[in-house]
Amino acid sequence: MTPLLSICIPTYNRSSSLRSCLRTAFSQLKGLEDEVEVIVSDNCSCDDTGLVVQQARQYGPLTYHRNEQNIGAGPNFFLSVNEWAKGEYCWLIGDDDFVMKGSIARLVSILKENPKVDMFLANCITNGKPASKNLRSFWTRFDWLVDLELNSACFAFLPTTIFRRKPWSEMSQEITVSIDNFRSVGTTYPHSLCLVKSMRWRPCFYIGDPLFTSTKGGDWQEKYPLLWLVRFLELLDYFECLGIDRTRIERYRRICLRRFSSSLLLLHLQGNDGCSVNKYVFNKDFWLSCLFSPVQKLGGQRAISKIEEMLA
Repeated sequence: MTPLLSICIPTYNRSSSLRSCLRTAFSQLKGLEDEVEVIVSDNCSCDDTGLVVQQARQYGPLTYHRNEQNIGAGPNFFLSVNEWAKGEYCWLIGDDDFVMKGSIARLVSILKENPKVDMFLANCITNGKPASKNLRSFWTRFDWLVDLELNSACFAFLPTTIFRRKPWSEMSQEITVSIDNFRSVGTTYPHSLCLVKSMRWRPCFYIGDPLFTSTKGGDWQEKYPLLWLVRFLELLDYFECLGIDRTRIERYRRICLRRFSSSLLLLHLQGNDGCSVNKYVFNKDFWLSCLFSPVQKLGGQRAISKIEEMLA
């Protein structure tokens, strides 16, 4: 019998958080064993991940695969969906994300009630509160999900999406994945590119009631400037090239430039080869964002006009 939902957990050297992740998931699966499968794709961990999985099997069926070597985060995401998952829908969650009580049954119910929907965007708890204040659930167009208030990571944070496996897997054949996670926007966010390209024209549904709690792991802390400044802005550029509503993309971009202008300028001055920010630093919008607050104090529209003249 084909399960309705595959919960895929790619993991690497996170056995302590994986134990909690599996515990919160299995505590909700009673009566749903035929409809939900749990998969752990171990990216050649050198801790006791295997033992954690063995212990978790006493609570319910669990599919476990261990890669012979670390193939990189992106390839492990794709392997989980394309090779191991059997469900109609897939939900890729982090080994440090915890499914909230009752969320799996609620999600199964939503999937059954909306069989024509191919992608669901789920709210989550982060920093102790809902990531989105909109707690309603509703049908929507894909472009409308490019909204900072609903989707703060703009499809870069994979656990917020539940998608139909077949079209995602078919599109994944056209996506380049690499063990070098951060070399380009494509190798940093291959899952996001695949999601947008496969779901762009398909019916979508927003789930306002948070399904899981997100924790911020420290594994890539030193990579955050590259991930959340440069590569994220490049991801927005890519989405715009795919034809997503330009007005929505531009709104996202302006907010990012306003929030991260000082960090982008610092990256530029440091001359880091992996963080090419010239495209974002040498343009009028960046400087208007960077100088927005001082300009307000120095004379409003008149000062802005002067800056525009200088940058023209």
